[in-house]
Amino acid sequence: MSYWKYLPGLEDIEYRYSEMLRSVNDSSVVVEAGCGLGRGVHYMMEAFKEKGVKPKLYAFDTFGENHSHSQFCDGNPKFTDWDEPFDNWTARIGGSTRLLDQFAFHLKNSPASEYLTDWAQFPHWTVAEEFKDNSVDYVFAFGGTSKKAIEEEVRKWWPKLKSGGLIMTSPLNYGDIHRPVMKKK
Repeated sequence: MSYWKYLPGLEDIEYRYSEMLRSVNDSSVVVEAGCGLGRGVHYMMEAFKEKGVKPKLYAFDTFGENHSHSQFCDGNPKFTDWDEPFDNWTARIGGSTRLLDQFAFHLKNSPASEYLTDWAQFPHWTVAEEFKDNSVDYVFAFGGTSKKAIEEEVRKWWPKLKSGGLIMTSPLNYGDIHRPVMKKK
């Protein structure tokens, strides 16, 4: 079974990354800002390995102390695809509940970690400033959860996208519709 399936986080993961995976290549630049525990990052690393491409992949999050595992599991302290209680799992990795420690642990144990170019503890709402305009092919900005925050992420990342680039943000909830916002430049 794929390593990413053991990590709590995004449920519709194949949908979120499908368009990028159709056209990603060795010269692509991919950014995930607001990576949390890294479920999406691990999914991409494994997909790149399977596809035989090695784009530049960057992952960022604040990994703040105010974050907890429950944010990634809708308040249910169990894995998304695994039935082990979170407390048992954290005990196995040394007892840390800090997202930074958990992200690093999973990266160390990933069968595809060589597909991550770099990662850093960096505020996802300001990391766009670190990239040159027209330098990124795909941005997955999953930090914002309000309409205003998502609009701000799009505003900050839009100049960084190459022509034809893709940005996807956190989902907005409109009744029964729970889909990420996706825009192509």
